[in-house]
Amino acid sequence: MKKIVLTTLAVLMVISVAAYAYAAEEIWGRINSVDTGAQTMKIQNGRTGEFTLKFDGNSVITMNGKQVKLSEVPKYGNVKGQADKLQDNTYLVKNIQVTACQYNGLCGRVESTDKATLTVKMWNAQLGNFTVKFTSDAKITKDGKEIKFEDIKAGDMLRFDGTKQDDGTYLAKSATINQRGGGCGGGGCRGGNGKGKGRGGK
Repeated sequence: MKKIVLTTLAVLMVISVAAYAYAAEEIWGRINSVDTGAQTMKIQNGRTGEFTLKFDGNSVITMNGKQVKLSEVPKYGNVKGQADKLQDNTYLVKNIQVTACQYNGLCGRVESTDKATLTVKMWNAQLGNFTVKFTSDAKITKDGKEIKFEDIKAGDMLRFDGTKQDDGTYLAKSATINQRGGGCGGGGCRGGNGKGKGRGGK
């Protein structure tokens, strides 16, 4: 009888471990925002869109080979790791690795500008169409020289340092115009891609 009980317990443990392992999914993407108060992170993936990561006392975050706190995660970067799915587009992190981007900003092609509201309609492959609003004291440069907002033209490739707002737009305090047709260049902060199961997979 004792042998049967022990065997049953062993089987239940194996099933529990297997179920836990199955629940974990691979996740990866670009950091959109970090909320240390809510212990959450918004992630943008080039294939599956935006999703939310939640953190608890068991979540492990590493960066440059060292364990860090959520408050130490950089504003711009990419993440990759494992998380348990809680509901659609929400995951509880088991462990993630954070890689800071070489350039702290976003880039895209200017579609149109509005001088009255200091806004620019833009497009890039990761975000599609999006809107950038400039602060009144924003510094905008081209060829190493500072220019005015009205000097931004449709077709320009604009790289900016901005913060995503609650309405989905970006607030920019500085920007640089690349040569037309020159593209955004390297060093950008792109959403994760990859193969296999999980966010961004097939």
